[in-house]
Amino acid sequence: LNLGRDEFVRAVGLSLFIASTFWIAALYKTGILTFDDSILSLAAMIPTGFGFAIGLWCRHRLPQERFRIWVLIALLLTAMNLLRKGLFLQ
Repeated sequence: LNLGRDEFVRAVGLSLFIASTFWIAALYKTGILTFDDSILSLAAMIPTGFGFAIGLWCRHRLPQERFRIWVLIALLLTAMNLLRKGLFLQ
């Protein structure tokens, strides 16, 4: 997409926020997500906030090209993990 660091993070964040909103609504509607599960999910936001802070710190200290390489490495590792799970049914 040839986006800068900040534009890339903004675009991915917005996409994930919109997708998550519909996913949560669907889980509630089908009864899969209960109130107790919602409390646990909210508690999981605490370490997520720390992860955002670390990501922000790294993003502002990495040059554009190095940031792009690390994003591609993270996407590659994610794809390899999905393939592993799909092939070995774990």
